[in-house]
Amino acid sequence: MLQKIPMNGTTKQICFALITLLIYVSIGVSRSYVAFLFHQLDQPDSKLHLTNDEKTWIGSGVGLLTPVGSLVSGYLMDVIGRRSCILLMFVPFLFSWTLVSVASSYGMLFSAMIISSIALGMGSSIIPYVSEISTAKHRGILLALVDTTLNLGVILCSLLMVFLRWNIVSIIFGCMSVVSLLLTLMLPESPVWLYSKGKKEQAIEILEALRSKNRSELNDEIKDMENSYDSSDKKGGGLADTLKKCFRAWRQFSIAILIFLLIILAGPLIFLSYTVLIIDELKTPYDGAKLAVIYSIAGFCGSFLTPFFIHNFKRRVVLIISGGGMAISMLGISLYEIFYLDANNENKPFVWIIPVFLCTFNLLNNMGVFPLGLVIGGELFPLEVRGTLQGFFGFTISAAWAISLKFYPLVMFNFGIRTMLWCFTLFSGLLVFYAIFILPETYGKTLNEVQEQYFSKNKNKSKDDMKI
Repeated sequence: MLQKIPMNGTTKQICFALITLLIYVSIGVSRSYVAFLFHQLDQPDSKLHLTNDEKTWIGSGVGLLTPVGSLVSGYLMDVIGRRSCILLMFVPFLFSWTLVSVASSYGMLFSAMIISSIALGMGSSIIPYVSEISTAKHRGILLALVDTTLNLGVILCSLLMVFLRWNIVSIIFGCMSVVSLLLTLMLPESPVWLYSKGKKEQAIEILEALRSKNRSELNDEIKDMENSYDSSDKKGGGLADTLKKCFRAWRQFSIAILIFLLIILAGPLIFLSYTVLIIDELKTPYDGAKLAVIYSIAGFCGSFLTPFFIHNFKRRVVLIISGGGMAISMLGISLYEIFYLDANNENKPFVWIIPVFLCTFNLLNNMGVFPLGLVIGGELFPLEVRGTLQGFFGFTISAAWAISLKFYPLVMFNFGIRTMLWCFTLFSGLLVFYAIFILPETYGKTLNEVQEQYFSKNKNKSKDDMKI
């Protein structure tokens, strides 16, 4: 197994996390593949052509069963283990890419997208695993790489689809999934999960191998796992008992859901699917498609800044800077459009302000807001139901995202682009209030310390912990 390779503990953490996060590259690819697929199928030399109705069904198929995949994998994470659930995710991934590579009809493509959506939902099992193999010192920076790898998948897909046919690209990504599967097979199970199942000796042995230290040097981490295990309710074990434990963690779940709902309403995920449409509604003299590419690149650059900020600054500081910057950027566009939306493109002064603010908005979102919202559950959810709650979390945000993609554009169509811009501004600003008054500070704390400080019945917060 990989943990037996002679490396120091920090190097192992980074390597194991990167191996696991390779799957998020595939998730990024799957989310962006359809847009480029449609472009190729619209070409005159394409052997397969789709109607507009068929395109919308294939496009929606990518997210059709994502909530179900999240829900099922959440429960399985607590039953069969984090690593085992990740391995199970490769089954629909490989099957979907294989089906796409040989697809010759609309039905085959639609079926492949539905199967792929199950794998996308099961991707929620990655975050608890990375969170639990990491030390408090490195957990933030490793979780921040989720957004980086996701954006890397989007960029990689766009580059390959420019030069290669869609079925050839599907074979390439299928092979990449096989490599990722083989590497994941060599990873250990989460020692935290093993300890929670009473497999204490096996958990400690894996922890020793992961940290490249002997047992006497790991007293603090072992004690932390013991405290987490002892503080959990070990009675029962059925589905009903699991649901009761989940209900007792309603505060953690509510905090995690609230930030992601604010992110959805703040607009960055709406822009992800409607970038060109929104840019065209802003009536700039620039080509909407080209500006959309620049907008995406800005987000990718922002994801590279995430590890630095997450590793060096408190979570609240990161969210205040990124959320506040998003609000200012969107406020700038909103104010500009009040005065110049209806003006001719040739008469708009300082029109470059719009693309600058748009790119700043996406850069700041990917720098802090979206990564924090995506991984917050891995830090807040209690050990005994961390997997199940992560599944409920994935189910809820996937459903909310899908609903927003369907109905949020109606605000723009029925009430105008100005109204939607002001909505984005308002909810971006609310992210700052969330950071100040609601977000628990998890920077530099172990997972058990987070539970004890913020959610224990006998919690005692120090003055320093309450500071930003």
